[in-house]
Amino acid sequence: MASIHEKIFGKPSVVSFYASKSDLQPPEKRFIEEHASELAAAHLLDIGIGGGRTTLHLPARVKSYTGVDIAAAMVEATRARFGGERCDLDLRVADARDLSAWPRDAFGAVLFSYNGIDYVSRDERMIVLAEIRRVLQAGGLFCFSSHSTLAIDHAYGLRRPVRSLYVRLANGPASLHVGKPWVMFDDGTYGRGAPTYYVHPEEMERDLLRLGFERPRIFSLETARELEGTYDDSVWLTYVTRAV
Repeated sequence: MASIHEKIFGKPSVVSFYASKSDLQPPEKRFIEEHASELAAAHLLDIGIGGGRTTLHLPARVKSYTGVDIAAAMVEATRARFGGERCDLDLRVADARDLSAWPRDAFGAVLFSYNGIDYVSRDERMIVLAEIRRVLQAGGLFCFSSHSTLAIDHAYGLRRPVRSLYVRLANGPASLHVGKPWVMFDDGTYGRGAPTYYVHPEEMERDLLRLGFERPRIFSLETARELEGTYDDSVWLTYVTRAV
């Protein structure tokens, strides 16, 4: 039986949306540029490839590229984008909660973009992070994005009245969520039944330190500006850290 994640991310409309994306986000561009020489020597695991947005940019910049997604339809869309059956990239269906297909220290860098890590429960999220740490070499780079609790209040003031009403009905008043270290929040992106994990950057930092990563650098979504001590209200933030 297909998981909720496969059902959501395997929908034709969702696959088509992600397959239409081509551009790197500002923090991703900065990550690639700042670590160009290190990435050139790294075996990279790209988790949550969607329709191949990051696959357009990364294989030529790394020693080897492995791209995975939980939804078979996403992997097939990416294959089609790069030549179908003739595609020679290592693209696979895989669940980030179980990376047992790869041994410890298999990769020198891991990317988990577009908040893919946010669509599991908190307990499962810790499993994902532990699995990434296991397959990542000591000193290896880990870059990912995640929704920020500092942006939750914006969901209640959306310019689209219908979606704003949905947020209120699905989650109750903003006071239940604002100020919490983390929450599972239904922001309406994929409809009811697909809550999103929002986390305060300080809580995210604590989790990373506890699970064997260095203190992360944190970047604004819109500007790629590094946030040090004072966080902006980007809907999501990008974190760059290393395995200890």
